[in-house]
Amino acid sequence: MSWLNEFIYSLPTWPFTIIAALIAMLVALYIFRLKAARHFRLIIYTELKGIYPEPRITADQANAQIRQSIKEIESASSEFKRFVTFYRKRAFDATVRKYCKTAKEIDWNKHTQRGWFPSMNHLPQCQDPKPDFFNCIEELLNFAK
Repeated sequence: MSWLNEFIYSLPTWPFTIIAALIAMLVALYIFRLKAARHFRLIIYTELKGIYPEPRITADQANAQIRQSIKEIESASSEFKRFVTFYRKRAFDATVRKYCKTAKEIDWNKHTQRGWFPSMNHLPQCQDPKPDFFNCIEELLNFAK
């Protein structure tokens, strides 16, 4: 057993120091990414409070709130983009652009029109905009898991 002790003490310590530093750096990056993801989700939920996950406000309030949320969510996504892995950055950018486009074009009143005229539900201009909008939000939130 003494030969094992001698062998261990004869090994240089610098490789172990480098490995320990790399492990500490990876753990720190992982913690930073978790905090950034939590902050990104918080901003999305805060900006879309009353709309997502369950709509509880009127259509006019929802339209105004969605349009006001575009700038904040774009800002939060540009901050969070640093923590998205390199092979998912293009998909993340495309998802942010899709959210902004959908948020600019959405009209929450279409859902009300569907209730008044059920026979027109097959027309594209009378389709419920909520599933598309919620899908965009869920795609954004999937990057922050």
